[in-house]
Amino acid sequence: MIDPFALCLKSDKVANILMEEEKRGKHGNQATVDVRVREGMRNFIETIPKIESHYTRANTSKHFIDGSKTIAELHKDYLSYCKENNFPHGNYVLFYRVFTNEFNISFFVPKKDQCDLCFTYANAEEEEKQVLKEKYDNHLNEKELSRIEKKNDKEKMMDDTVVAVYDLQAVMQLPKGEVSVFYYKSKLNLLNFTIYDLKENLCECYVWDESHGNRGVNELGTCILKYLREKTVGGEKEFIFYSDNCAGQQKNKFMIALYYYAVQFLNIRSITHKYLIKGHTQNEGDSAHSLIERQVKKQLKGGPMYTPEAFISAIKMAKKKGKPFHVNELLFDDFYDVKRLQSDIGPVNMTSVKTSEIKILKIVKDSPNVLFYKTSYADAEYTEALDLVLMKEKKKDLMDLVQKNLIPKFYKGFYENL
Repeated sequence: MIDPFALCLKSDKVANILMEEEKRGKHGNQATVDVRVREGMRNFIETIPKIESHYTRANTSKHFIDGSKTIAELHKDYLSYCKENNFPHGNYVLFYRVFTNEFNISFFVPKKDQCDLCFTYANAEEEEKQVLKEKYDNHLNEKELSRIEKKNDKEKMMDDTVVAVYDLQAVMQLPKGEVSVFYYKSKLNLLNFTIYDLKENLCECYVWDESHGNRGVNELGTCILKYLREKTVGGEKEFIFYSDNCAGQQKNKFMIALYYYAVQFLNIRSITHKYLIKGHTQNEGDSAHSLIERQVKKQLKGGPMYTPEAFISAIKMAKKKGKPFHVNELLFDDFYDVKRLQSDIGPVNMTSVKTSEIKILKIVKDSPNVLFYKTSYADAEYTEALDLVLMKEKKKDLMDLVQKNLIPKFYKGFYENL
């Protein structure tokens, strides 16, 4: 741990001159605060490791720290450190003031997206509500329609249709335990991507740590492709996926290209992806995450968790009834370059619609050049993105690249069917 007082205690002379006055009144009897105390507090707070919030979608300058401690508990740790090292220290009131006023820090508590629109509308004045009413009413309608859609899909009886929801669980950090010093050290991020079969009530967990992969489209796309391959071993299938709207992970041209690849080269009739409404993305996958987090807490009572194997053990033991969660451990060599796949099979250009506006998209084996989409759950029919159809000259150039082996022969069948 970096010594938070290193810059404050360079010489004995510093102690004689570093004093700062706070003049909040005019009576002249205000208490002064030793600059070493305030600066020591700042340095102590700065050394607390920051973590990323998977659920913070908007760009923000806010930093997040582990939510397992309160400000009061941080102050106790600060006091212990100061006393152990014979450093000057300040009281809780000053510590709280420095923490809240001088730092843009929030405690990270895993939770789903908060709905900005619903929050804004609820707190708006009557005049502002009139301006927002149409947008707000449409938002609530889409929320209800999406939930009805998911319920209906879940109840579909066709054996050849897989209905699943996928999501990335909040990051697990190792080592994890009640040892106080763990809190103040940077830790290893462990990731768990879950695909939950709504009809079969089965959950596949894909686990890796940050030394092998990140949390981007390559990693998530790899998990989905592995899932599609496994599920199509027994015969041709249709897939309906639900997820949130994270553009960097699943709502983008790279994932669409992966779906195009899958319907052409795997035993898949069609893939439909339905995006849950922002701020209302709660789903069955959350229950799996909750069970895992509960099991982690239970295991921590027996001692710290040091390695990914301990977390994997918690996943396998989390579900007490029915078939346990299945774990797929992934290493660096397991991940595909999904972004390259998008360029290899041809660019996905959608000039007729913005990806952010799509609520439902569908890709069908029998229509390999068309993207079917809906911009509302209320739409009765799909719209076709006809600008995906390749012109004759473009196809000729692409086939020339295949013949010259500049595009791997593995993709020849795909290009021939364009």
